[in-house]
Amino acid sequence: MKHLLSFLLMLGCWSLSAAGISGEWTYPEVRALDDGVLTIHSPQVISWQDYKQAELFVALEYVPAEGEELLATARLSGSTVVDMDARLVMLSGLTVEELTIADQEGDAYVNRLQQSIREETHQLPLDIFLASLAHDVLEVKEVEGLSTEPPTIYLKTKPTLLLFVNGDPVEQALEDTGLKIIANANWPVVKAETGEYFLLNKAAWFESAKLEGPWKFAANAPEGIEKLGSRGQHVAMRVIEQSMVADGADILTVTKPSELIVVDGEIKLEEIPATEGLQFVSNTNSPLFRLEDTWYYLAAGRWFETADPISGDWRFQPELPDNFASIPTDHGMSYVLASVAGTLQARMAILEATMPVEKTLPNKSQLKAEVTFDGEPQFETIGTTGIERAINTPFDVLRYHQNYYLCFEGAWYQTDDAEGEWVLAFRVPDAIYNIPPESPAYSTTQVRVASITPSSVTYSSTSAYETSIYISHGVPVYGTGWYYAPYLYWYPQFYSYGYGSFYNPATGSYATRSVWYGPYGGYSYNEAYNPTTGRRGWVETAWDSDEWASYGETYNPRTGTYTETERYFNDDTDRFAMERDIDRGGDSMHVEREFDVDDGWSTTDRGTSNGGSSYVERDRQEDGSWEASGSFETGDGRSGTIDGEISDGQRRTEIKGSEGGQLVSGGDGENRGFIGKDSDGDLYAGKNGQIYKKDGEQWQQYNPENRSWQSSHAESRDLARQSDYARTTNRDYRAQLSRDARARSMGQRQFQRRSGGGRFRGRR
Repeated sequence: MKHLLSFLLMLGCWSLSAAGISGEWTYPEVRALDDGVLTIHSPQVISWQDYKQAELFVALEYVPAEGEELLATARLSGSTVVDMDARLVMLSGLTVEELTIADQEGDAYVNRLQQSIREETHQLPLDIFLASLAHDVLEVKEVEGLSTEPPTIYLKTKPTLLLFVNGDPVEQALEDTGLKIIANANWPVVKAETGEYFLLNKAAWFESAKLEGPWKFAANAPEGIEKLGSRGQHVAMRVIEQSMVADGADILTVTKPSELIVVDGEIKLEEIPATEGLQFVSNTNSPLFRLEDTWYYLAAGRWFETADPISGDWRFQPELPDNFASIPTDHGMSYVLASVAGTLQARMAILEATMPVEKTLPNKSQLKAEVTFDGEPQFETIGTTGIERAINTPFDVLRYHQNYYLCFEGAWYQTDDAEGEWVLAFRVPDAIYNIPPESPAYSTTQVRVASITPSSVTYSSTSAYETSIYISHGVPVYGTGWYYAPYLYWYPQFYSYGYGSFYNPATGSYATRSVWYGPYGGYSYNEAYNPTTGRRGWVETAWDSDEWASYGETYNPRTGTYTETERYFNDDTDRFAMERDIDRGGDSMHVEREFDVDDGWSTTDRGTSNGGSSYVERDRQEDGSWEASGSFETGDGRSGTIDGEISDGQRRTEIKGSEGGQLVSGGDGENRGFIGKDSDGDLYAGKNGQIYKKDGEQWQQYNPENRSWQSSHAESRDLARQSDYARTTNRDYRAQLSRDARARSMGQRQFQRRSGGGRFRGRR
């Protein structure tokens, strides 16, 4: 059994989590107790103080070993820890603030129920928290000093590739090829010894005598490109044979971040139902709208308007007409709702974007990177802050009163010699937090020293440090909006514009890419180096209106880890497929996964270089229950099987090993009829301590006197005869129940979307 559990910790539990039979949120949760069976329905979030302490309602069912079933409500409080990768909130240290049992004879079980609730850690989807609390986000602390200056916006009527060269071209030797790569271009561009430029688009090379064009299809690949290695940072550029290109894209070269809208011929408008005249351009993938005589375009979370989209005379628009908030959630353009101030989608996005992230390090931790400079360290002063920023290093190095500070991976380090040994900083100058958004060092203001103990330091940062998402005019926006011009040295920067960036509700983040723009789809290439992690990588993606596919590689020389990943998604079938190879120090793992968003079935197949493997399938049955099965084998030949089911609100997982080991979790209680088979659960706790369940669009209330359910409409009809206080109270808890039901449903759907296909969190 010991060997079996060890293997599960290493590989099997990972697979179980992916299969949905372990580590996944599923309610109602059934617990088999010594003296009965307890069913806990999905908690209803009341408050979440500082993202650390939560208060919740929960509906309970308890069937004692001897006696009749009891229903109860509980108000709980407890500590929370957020697992962003799993999108789960872990609840621990629970205190039962109040417990109400509907049946009088249930008083004898109060202590038993309280003890059972406190015994284990509960988990709840982060998306349920966001959906529950977004209604109460009334005042948001917005970032001051973000730029609202519109970028240059081009509108083209045929496929166009946007080549962004950040200032004067920076030429660097491309390994041993004799070619030079343009390091500050957003697309793979090389310069030959003859002075000719070559641009790689998919598997074809284009050439031009000048970067600004005109470009044409090249007869041959650039001489020397065949000398590139088969692995490494530039492997994607090793295209030797020219492919035939029937219809190439125009190449538009810009030297500052610019936005590009590509329309398929003449603009075609289509009205959005229920919006009183709001139209969108249907023959483009860009978020371009028209209302009466005004055009609206969304870029990096910011809205710009114009009377003529062809002229390019755009202005920032901080307040949209109410028509935008009326876009139906099932409409294809509904993804922009997260960028419409006041909508539930925008409030949920704000909550997620402002969540703090904590990192605790032993106070003797070593810096995991070598801070390098091009020559002697050089600094420039940041405004009137007194802080100086290093300009000849890719790292965030600051100087203040001859002391040096480094912000790296969400922690602060310091030294008295910029090229010396860096140690953890127990405090940093307050002046750092006066750095304005105009400075490339602004992201460092998101990281603070939270607490210090004799053995460790805890740093707290907003998620903006990783995602570059800030709050402005009631919505999450990408980047500061400022353009950081290269100064003496060029290093990668993250800009708001030039990549078709938009907030994706399916991931909770902004995505940036170097894009081959087409009216209905396109192709993107992105190559990046992250100095804070040491990881280099590239990814290319192709998409159209209903499917996309991507392939990418990353390599981190600090850890020796190499990854290769392929992904595919079909919007019509809502199916996602992923294949990944991971290699680290000679040990490798191969992973294949398929996931159906609508039906919920998934398969996960893993294998390791030491002979370990696992395979798990999960399927939804016609009656609404779930079944999961699989097998695993360790590198030394031990094997086992995995079986699981979720049926009638109950969950059971059984793992058997070839050496006789067995692990069983879940409960065997009997089905009690009124428990919903859907994954949301159907019992709710009212603020008045009563038990409710949702039957379609109607609410029913539990009557403990005759142990039956009755419609709550009778109570509604009597409102006119009640006191003002009673009417207010009843409206209050009915509004609470409706809000909780919407939050549970919406949060569950969003959780399934995001946790099923993986997610990419911003720039890091």
